[in-house]
Amino acid sequence: MDSRRTEIAGRNVPVESGEIITIDFSGGPQPGDAGPKDFWVIFNERDAYIARWRHGEDPGDRFRIMENEKGYERAWEVARTATGIRPATRQEVIKWLRGHPEDAQVAGVCQIGSQTMRIVRTNNDIQFEMVPPS
Repeated sequence: MDSRRTEIAGRNVPVESGEIITIDFSGGPQPGDAGPKDFWVIFNERDAYIARWRHGEDPGDRFRIMENEKGYERAWEVARTATGIRPATRQEVIKWLRGHPEDAQVAGVCQIGSQTMRIVRTNNDIQFEMVPPS
């Protein structure tokens, strides 16, 4: 863990280091959905919530704006009582993509550490696939 922190609901929340998964989206249902997005998990003692945010920016920004967002009541409950934020795992990103099919359709190249991957839909599921070197 590094020493990065962010403030949410007046609380100092640690941001853990680790392998960040970044997916480049060509669009999406909301303005601002296009472009590279990093995937994060905010968690407390009882629950966790997965979200994406603009590549390289403070993930706390995404969780702070959930305070008054309709449909994000559960996410805000986790965020306002958070004990940490960490990079999402591959399985968590796939879960997020399954729950956001409109976004999954426009998910492009993906960076996981030093690996360049792409999102592939197979047999009604989603997985990461290596991009062959050019």
